[in-house]
Amino acid sequence: MPNPVREPPAWLRGGLLALLPLLVVALYVTGQNYDPGLLAFKSEEGAGGGLAAKLTQSPPPGLAVMGAPRAYDKTNLYEYIDGHADAFISAGFQSLTVADYAVDANAPAPDLTADIYHMGTPLQAFGIMMAEVTPDSQSVTMGQMGFVSGGVGLFLHGPYFVRLGAQGPNAANMDFPAAASAVVAALGEADAGKLRELFAFPDLGKVVRTNYVKQDYRGLSFFKGVIDREFERADGGVLTLFLMQGAPAAMTELERALTVYAQEEGLTPQITSESSAKLIVFQDPYEGDWFVYLTTTRAWGGFAKADAALLDPIRQLANELPPFTPAGEKSP
Repeated sequence: MPNPVREPPAWLRGGLLALLPLLVVALYVTGQNYDPGLLAFKSEEGAGGGLAAKLTQSPPPGLAVMGAPRAYDKTNLYEYIDGHADAFISAGFQSLTVADYAVDANAPAPDLTADIYHMGTPLQAFGIMMAEVTPDSQSVTMGQMGFVSGGVGLFLHGPYFVRLGAQGPNAANMDFPAAASAVVAALGEADAGKLRELFAFPDLGKVVRTNYVKQDYRGLSFFKGVIDREFERADGGVLTLFLMQGAPAAMTELERALTVYAQEEGLTPQITSESSAKLIVFQDPYEGDWFVYLTTTRAWGGFAKADAALLDPIRQLANELPPFTPAGEKSP
């Protein structure tokens, strides 16, 4: 026979009912004493933190900010650049801050939109910018490297890639360099001295183009994060030199990978040790003559004959430059 359920005594039920109004009052009082910082944290971080405030406080000359800057991360980037987000994320994307500006802050649409991408490192910012540069783009002094084409301005500032998009009736008169200066002021100083180290190429002639290849340069898996630059030589010929930079461990790994590659391909490279570098020359039946000039933090190379006219400028530059410092590490 089941035990009957016993109800609590009447005095206990009455006491609990009497406490309910007190609990309601306590919850209300607690709710009024919230920490504003806790609520502001999400909106401040979501708008790019201090960057959003600086963009709002110092808009480009002649323009007013429209609303609060918007912020995106890897989880919602597709909401802003749907169909293109994966390319940015795979290139190192960290965050995006978008600021709209207009001559009239009450206008229905912005005259200028600044898309400020944090790409993690200057090299990755450079890589994504070069993918956005169109053939008709003109080089303009903006940030550490800038281009303008039609109503679009692109520039590099440290790990940031910035796209300025002008639209509407004021687009034709948009002062991109002035707008870029306002954005740079909001971003703060970048180490301009690093730019020469980042694009550490000797002067081999007129620069035709510069590209960034994140991985598998020329189909070789050990060439990663490569910058290659095409030069037009004084004799009218064209030469492409490539550069790979990294920590000493990365250069050691590259040398090991080159050795393995030579063994697997049945090649016997000519290796010459210099005071602080190593020259590795390949005579490859498929790739032709090519070489790598390897230092502790840089590797220059070219798919060309390693003659003195090519190697001497590389040696001179290698001696002039300080060791490459990977992003996030302090210079020695």
